[in-house]
Amino acid sequence: MCIFSRALKAALIFNFINLFMNVSTDFQNRLEEFIASALKEDIGDGDHSTLACIDPEAQGRAVLKIKDNGILAGVDIAEKIFQFLEPTAVVTKFLRDGDKMTFGQEAFQVSAKISTILSCERLVLNCMQ
Repeated sequence: MCIFSRALKAALIFNFINLFMNVSTDFQNRLEEFIASALKEDIGDGDHSTLACIDPEAQGRAVLKIKDNGILAGVDIAEKIFQFLEPTAVVTKFLRDGDKMTFGQEAFQVSAKISTILSCERLVLNCMQ
């Protein structure tokens, strides 16, 4: 009975992990499709102002400052958006999704190419509203 119980538990855990991984993979795929579609709609073949004025290799940093009190949502998606265009973009999180936020706090900082930051900013802000 004890061996059957362990085997059953192991099978249930294995099935749960497989189910979670499939759901997780499906979610990741859908999120990437959403990001690609939204960026295509927003910037099309490129952000022409940025392309004309900013050195494509210029690095920069941006900070998301909180403008109102509430509960934060969208930080993890913001990171995915920046890293979709630039996998080496670094997002430093000062607050996490679900944290209470107050006016003036900084939610995160992103370090990446300036063109990446400018190309992603509208989608990031829309996803965080």
